[in-house]
This record gives sequence, C-alpha cells and structure tokens, in this order.
Amino acid sequence: MKDLKMHHVGCLVDSIFNTFQSYQFLYPNAQLSTIYSIDSQKVKVAFLDLGSDVFIELVEVAEDNSSLIKMMKKGVSFYHLAFIDSNFDERLDFLQNQNFRLISIFNSEAFENKRCAFLYSPEMQLIEIIEH
Repeated sequence: MKDLKMHHVGCLVDSIFNTFQSYQFLYPNAQLSTIYSIDSQKVKVAFLDLGSDVFIELVEVAEDNSSLIKMMKKGVSFYHLAFIDSNFDERLDFLQNQNFRLISIFNSEAFENKRCAFLYSPEMQLIEIIEH
C-alpha cells in the first residue's frame, strides 16, 4: 500500500471567490479550479493551485450544513488533510483496523464521481481518502 499521496488541505471559507482574491495578494500566480457543488456534503469546493502538487481546497459551506457552520463559528479554518490512494478499499480496511473511525463514504463531483471517505484518526484528526 505505497500509493498514498498527499493531495490537499481543506479550508472552510465564507466565500470561495473572496478567499481566492485574498490569496492572490499573497501569491499573484495562484490558479483556481472549477467550482464544484458537492451536494451530498452540502458544500461547494474549489482547489487553489499554488504551483505544487498539493492544493488548498476552499470549502464554502451551505447554510444547512450545521456541523461545518459550527466549526466556522468556533474559528476553525483548516480542518482536514486529504490523500489520493489507488488502493481505496484496502486503505479503508487498514485504517479502520488501526482504530480510525469511518465517518462517511461518498462520490465526489470534484474527483469525477470517484469515491471519497472521511475518517477520524485515533487523535481525532479528520482525514479524507480519495479513490484514484
């Protein structure tokens, strides 16, 4: 199971567009992907490419996503790490055997409807695994 690769850090934002503009002051060459609506997660997302293989996922929360809204009100911004893995099922089984707690599995429009899973590590860190 060597195929795990870091993909992005998830960041909660009020507005993808406004946050992107702020990052452009820091990094004028920043590029923003298409904005995807992930209906099952009640969010819109876009990936901020700073010229590396790792992205910042800007996550704009829908009004009816109470759990992420609560996180934002507490001042949480960066909230998960995401990894791409070509051994999705095997990785999930392995992590669950290591006491990672599976939260959800869904198909993501941002990744061509491939499967994604959110898990909590034993230390309560939120991890996303993306099928490659």
